[in-house]
Amino acid sequence: MKKTHDHGKHKYGMVINLDKCTGCGTCMVACAAENNVSVRPDESDKLRAITWMQLFKATNGKKFPETEVVYFPRPCMHCDEDGHGGHHPSCVSVCVATATRIDHNTGIVSQVYTRCIGCRYCQAACPYKARYFNWWDGYFPKGKGLERYLSPEVSPRMRGVVEKCTFCHHRLMRAKNQAYAEGRREIEEHEYVT
Repeated sequence: MKKTHDHGKHKYGMVINLDKCTGCGTCMVACAAENNVSVRPDESDKLRAITWMQLFKATNGKKFPETEVVYFPRPCMHCDEDGHGGHHPSCVSVCVATATRIDHNTGIVSQVYTRCIGCRYCQAACPYKARYFNWWDGYFPKGKGLERYLSPEVSPRMRGVVEKCTFCHHRLMRAKNQAYAEGRREIEEHEYVT
């Protein structure tokens, strides 16, 4: 029988109701704003776009009116294991700088940006292609009002590191700190929402 990890009380996951997804991209914009993903000219043609939340479109290939379209957002999947019997996600196993780790209590795969050496092994190993190399220093145009929207809880990443979804770790920490301040050791389900 396959060994599984003993997670804490909760192993966090994200539920997205695909029946309600219209492909508007609001989740992508909200994710970027919440996590201070740098504003850059579109360089997706050079595979240089940083989108922690990617939106995909699939159709049944039929002509109208039989056409069926479905959209599905894809953040980092915070894999539990590598799919080949290993006990770490692929990105964790290949990281030579130990900048990528999995918290076995929560199931969240995190990145320590100051440890990252930019080798991009984790990016190549990710089966979902949910990691992005940061080609630039953070850029938030002054005078356009964008500086008002920078989240003080999330540091912008520097050039030369691989970025990924953090599962809004700052929100988890905020919920835990609030619980501790109230004398509780555990957070309630409704207190941590990504």
